[in-house]
Amino acid sequence: MLTLMSMLTLVGLMHHYSTVGTNAIAHQASSDFYKFYLSAERVRAGHSMYWLVPPRERQGDACHPDTPDAERATAMPLPGRLTLGGELPCLGPNLNPPIFMAVMLPLSLLPYGNAWWIWAAFSSICSVLGVWLLSGSKPRTNKDRLFWTLLGSAALFMYYPTIANFSLGQLGSVLLPLLTMSWLDLRRARPVRSGLWLGLAIGLKPFLGVLLLGLLVLRNWKAMFSAIAALLGLSALGALAFGVNAYQDYALVAGNVSWTASNWNGSWFGFFDRYFSGQADANWPANKPLSKALGTTFALLTVSLWAWITRGQQRRAAMRGVDTLFALGLPAALLASPLGWAYYFPVLTLSGFIAWQHTNQAVNPRPLRLALLLPVVMSVVPISLKPSPSPLSPALWFGIDAWYCYVLVGAFALTLTAVRQEA
Repeated sequence: MLTLMSMLTLVGLMHHYSTVGTNAIAHQASSDFYKFYLSAERVRAGHSMYWLVPPRERQGDACHPDTPDAERATAMPLPGRLTLGGELPCLGPNLNPPIFMAVMLPLSLLPYGNAWWIWAAFSSICSVLGVWLLSGSKPRTNKDRLFWTLLGSAALFMYYPTIANFSLGQLGSVLLPLLTMSWLDLRRARPVRSGLWLGLAIGLKPFLGVLLLGLLVLRNWKAMFSAIAALLGLSALGALAFGVNAYQDYALVAGNVSWTASNWNGSWFGFFDRYFSGQADANWPANKPLSKALGTTFALLTVSLWAWITRGQQRRAAMRGVDTLFALGLPAALLASPLGWAYYFPVLTLSGFIAWQHTNQAVNPRPLRLALLLPVVMSVVPISLKPSPSPLSPALWFGIDAWYCYVLVGAFALTLTAVRQEA
């Protein structure tokens, strides 16, 4: 019965995802994939793959939402090597490392719609692959593994952050199998392979680099140096293919991000930026240093707590340390990154899976399992993406606009409780 329900759910979701994809293609600028595609077009035209967003921190700046159109036109800088110009001069840039262009360049040779669907299909396959890998973490017959893959895939595709990742053409689903293979290989005493998978994931999304601290805490030198070698190798390939200037531009653009206060940013930085910038009487950007200081403090506290718990679990049993590294490390990385966006939440499938396994060691696992479902249910709520708040469009910083931060905090706290259960 569950198998039939899962198959019917997946068939029904295919229609919904088809509609989401059609809308994303019809409104190109609404998808992050458009930024990736545009970056590839710029490379083929001999330009930088990155661009800086014109100033947007105070009213009167070219890209501030409260700036009147007449003032915006005069404040807008002219198009240049690192200025986009055109019809969408305030479009956010591609924030993937240069090596990602090795994937996008071939796709940019195709019409945009075809390229989008190919990437969407690849992303969906990665989601299923991630569930397939998790279902095989314990010995199972092929029939049982197929059943759990169908059930897990149906649940994952119903998950709103997965739909958001699909709509935006982001990399949340692509990261899931890479991190899962890293976890599985580390548990199976294959540290070099584990490090290679992790290095590849970090090479795509550098905020995952915090997981290297976990390997350091576990003193798993082979996995750590393997991950660093993979990361350096990807960086070297990117520099050879696109030049050292591409990395200089990437560092400049990454340091110029000014939209962390968006409601889809669940990190500590987003939480405090919303508070200081999103009030009707906001004194922004004068309060920006204080916001960054608070965000940095909470991020360091979160990472330090994760590292301390990971070390303690490793002393009890090597496998408990490995599980804690990934289960607790993923929500910690999203909380500590300035860009802990909701569309990365599909990677928390791995975190939740590990935490669920550890509830078997609880005296009464049912209450803890019900509690673990709370962050999942919270993040299923379909919250539309909103631009960064401004005095004329203030944020509900303590309410719905901070929802994804509460999801991450809840996931971190409940996962911590689960992995510390005594056998």
